[in-house]
Amino acid sequence: MISRLSAVLFLCLLAVVAPAAQLVTVTVTITNNPAGNTNSITVNSSTRTWTNTVTGSPGTLVQQTNTTALATTNLLNHLTSYRVQAWHLLSQGNETNLTIRGRVGEVMTVTIAGGWAAVT
Repeated sequence: MISRLSAVLFLCLLAVVAPAAQLVTVTVTITNNPAGNTNSITVNSSTRTWTNTVTGSPGTLVQQTNTTALATTNLLNHLTSYRVQAWHLLSQGNETNLTIRGRVGEVMTVTIAGGWAAVT
């Protein structure tokens, strides 16, 4: 009886130490002021373009500004209001860094067009 109980406990311990999938985190660092309709960010095939007026399509257009700090805030506000995925956790680390945290094991692709930011 004790050996069966020991075997069951041993198997339960093996299940606890199973490796977990990775938590995906992407950092976008705004290095230049994104101006004009040629600057965009694409997250998981959802493209958001910088422009001076967003009234035509507020879900895909981000309001441009004149500083990198305000651009980071505008991008955070835009991605919070018009989410790419409901489960993405968004945060601003400093005045030019924006972090997007996905689900465990999610495949996340982030690309920048126009050279206004770096992705790590």
